[in-house]
Amino acid sequence: MEPHLYPIPKSNLLKRFTPVFSQFQKARHSTVVALPYGGRSSHLRFINSQPELQIELGKPENDTFVWVETKSAKNFTQLATQICVALDQSLLTNPILVSQDDYLVATLLQSTINKIPHPIILCLTLGRANIDIHPDVEHQFVLLIKQCPNLKILWSLDSFSLRNYHPGHTSTPIVESVFYLPSFSKVETDHSLKRTAKNRDKTLSSKLLSKSMELTGGLAGLFHLLVFQGENFLHTPQVQEILKT
Repeated sequence: MEPHLYPIPKSNLLKRFTPVFSQFQKARHSTVVALPYGGRSSHLRFINSQPELQIELGKPENDTFVWVETKSAKNFTQLATQICVALDQSLLTNPILVSQDDYLVATLLQSTINKIPHPIILCLTLGRANIDIHPDVEHQFVLLIKQCPNLKILWSLDSFSLRNYHPGHTSTPIVESVFYLPSFSKVETDHSLKRTAKNRDKTLSSKLLSKSMELTGGLAGLFHLLVFQGENFLHTPQVQEILKT
């Protein structure tokens, strides 16, 4: 098997995410938390593309795992629109979604979920970019879960969003089962850097690899910059912004 198929060594990936996915065998929801730019979203995107890996991680075989990109959502209606399309591509041009009417879109989301005859694990990422919509998302999903018994949610949060999240409902699903993902270890960092370099047809010097933890702190959001710019990446505006979070 390709040695760098997985974003980090497979054994490490299983160790990180098996507790998260096994939770769906006995409960409805699970939450992963990592540092900003810590790599949780890239891992979950990869897991979404690997059905066999999902089973190894503990996802029930009959459940469908659905990844939804939520960074651009500025309110619940925009988020609900993205979820509807992720569940059913034919809804892309649906007049209700085009209208962006709050009530109609929420109703369409509920009916779309209820039409699916098997359990759904919906992966939602909430972070610094859309922290303002958290209270509305929490409220709407408390209502939605009551109406959709086949719905399970994998919440993906960064530590910034969790630190600034204040539960507003006693039935909130966001903090039902929380799992913290540490930043990458030296082994995981070097594996990911080599994988990134190979995929981008770049060469990593042994010097950079020897200083990988010193330069990145194990934050996956820095790996591409390091591969493309070397140590000079530390002076870029993107890195300075990351270091301030």
